Amino acid sequence: MKRDTLLKRTSLGILAGILLVTLLTVLKVPLSGYAVACAIYAGTVFALESYYRKRSVKKRKEMREIDEFFSAVRHEFHTHGMAGEAVRDAGLMQKSAFIRREAERIAEVLEAEDINAAADEYRASANNRYLKLFLTLCVTVEEYGDKNTGEGSVFLKNIMDLKEELRLEAEADELLGSKTAGICLVSAAPAFCLKMIENWSTGNLPEMSGFYKGRSGVTMLAVLFSLSVAVYAINYLLRGINNDMTVRRSFFERVGLPRAMIPFLSWTERTFRRYSAYQARLIAGAGLIMTPGKLMFFKFSAGFMVISAFSAAYLCALFTNEAMPYLLFVVFLLVLCCVLPDLLLIVFAYLNRLRMDEEVMQYQTIISMLSNIEFISVYEILEELEHFAIIFRRNISDCLNDFNLGEEKALLALSGSGNAQLGRLSERLAMCDRIGVKNAMDELAADRDHYIKSRERKTGENVKKRAVLGQFLAFIPLIASVALYLIIPFATESFRLLSEISAELRI
Repeated sequence: MKRDTLLKRTSLGILAGILLVTLLTVLKVPLSGYAVACAIYAGTVFALESYYRKRSVKKRKEMREIDEFFSAVRHEFHTHGMAGEAVRDAGLMQKSAFIRREAERIAEVLEAEDINAAADEYRASANNRYLKLFLTLCVTVEEYGDKNTGEGSVFLKNIMDLKEELRLEAEADELLGSKTAGICLVSAAPAFCLKMIENWSTGNLPEMSGFYKGRSGVTMLAVLFSLSVAVYAINYLLRGINNDMTVRRSFFERVGLPRAMIPFLSWTERTFRRYSAYQARLIAGAGLIMTPGKLMFFKFSAGFMVISAFSAAYLCALFTNEAMPYLLFVVFLLVLCCVLPDLLLIVFAYLNRLRMDEEVMQYQTIISMLSNIEFISVYEILEELEHFAIIFRRNISDCLNDFNLGEEKALLALSGSGNAQLGRLSERLAMCDRIGVKNAMDELAADRDHYIKSRERKTGENVKKRAVLGQFLAFIPLIASVALYLIIPFATESFRLLSEISAELRI
């Protein structure tokens, strides 16, 4: 089954809009540049909204099913005392085909001759980070056995802690979804209402047609349409789809540059050094692994798509008075293709800053679980954090790559990532070789209740900030459309007519 991705949905939406425009053109329905833009934009918005809804429902369903699966594993482990049998039996009890499949895969890993190699293969192919961490807990039980403390089984306690992490993320997603519901539609709606505003205005004051048909009116139409597109894209990210950053990372890393473009992009980077450095800072802040040249390639590709989408319709209107509106729309959308990626990277960086402390708190929970495992090393802990990390995955990967140069130096580089909490955590990891993992991380386990309360408070604050920003941005296109496309032109034309009437009366 082919994967349904954000890029695929966006492409299908744009294609649907282009096909609609082509069909109307064949049927000889007169189309303006604004109508073409609305058709393509409507198809894209519909595709993106359906993708968001499908992905949100799927994620909530999977998290609920994983939570039930973990509870079943705890129950079966009480019966069997063996992780492999508990996972297999718990999986057979589940109604979800996804959980049954993943449970069977995990059980096969636990029964493999080379359990570590099989576990690495599973981690490379699995997408859910909670299942990856659960696999690690099962592997350690199979290799070293369970350990009983004064609080009972370590394995069962770790599963409960993992369930708590799952619950916190599920509640945060649900809260964010409820707080930001509707902001994208509010952002997109003004783009489709501009002609309605024009028709109402000219119907009440026919002299307004001079403004709307003139260069100033067409320019304002293109600007307001582009503003709606930009705000919609930003709010789409603020609404929470960006949380799964591994999707966008894998896309940017997977897509290569055409050989014919490499010399040109390299020349561009050398010629515009300051702009390339600025883009490199944006990319680093967004947590992506790509070069400024690749970012420029995506901008050129987006611009080419805009020109292609409008070229067929423009040819139909080449010998009519609609030629200028088409050109203006193309110009403004090309500018948008250059500016919008930078705006989205700024939004990515802003969201990363909001979630940094929250993610480090998740690391603390994971380390407190792993510290109960005997013989675990700092390198293995970092490997598990890398599987679970989103924002700091690049930093942790660099730390693991530098481990052969010296553990202390690698951890020192991780502590300089710019986040104070991650810096303190890396200092604790550096102490593990001297006093042991368990002793170095004792404070994390003791303060777990405090960390949970801190995370809940931090998550609530972050959701509120994103919702407030999204609601503020959502009304900018609406207010701008009413003010700049209706009130100000209408008032200006009314005063002009009033002045003319007053002059005639004086005469």
